[in-house]
Amino acid sequence: MPKPAARARALLPALVVLPVGLASCGEQSTPAASIGSAERTVLLAEGRSLYMAHCMMCHQAQGEGVPGMQPPLVGVASVTGDPGRLIELTLRGIGRERGQLPPTGPWRQEMLGFDHLSDKEIAAVLTYIRQSWGNNAPAISQEQVFDARQGR
Repeated sequence: MPKPAARARALLPALVVLPVGLASCGEQSTPAASIGSAERTVLLAEGRSLYMAHCMMCHQAQGEGVPGMQPPLVGVASVTGDPGRLIELTLRGIGRERGQLPPTGPWRQEMLGFDHLSDKEIAAVLTYIRQSWGNNAPAISQEQVFDARQGR
């Protein structure tokens, strides 16, 4: 049996997330809704962390991009539209290197592919982007990223 301190450390992530998910519960909520809220909160937090580490330098803190250099991620069809295309852009990148998608539009900066990130990480960061700064698009699943990676 684990020591009490080890059990407490194992429960800490759940205790940190649990109040966030429960704070939005109303009279019509169910335990499943609370769990979904907590899972969504964790997913968006992971996505935000990945965004800050891999995307923010070019696309900026609020996804506004840099005019003429990096495109915005706010309110554009390439982000909120077809998830398969967004996943492909993220995995392959944009530029003139072998395997990258060709550049389009007025953007001068090339984007490296992020195929070194796991399916879970790509799903999290793309979900964060699709649901931040006024974007309101459905989440991206690990399965969608896996399928895109396999060419399906």
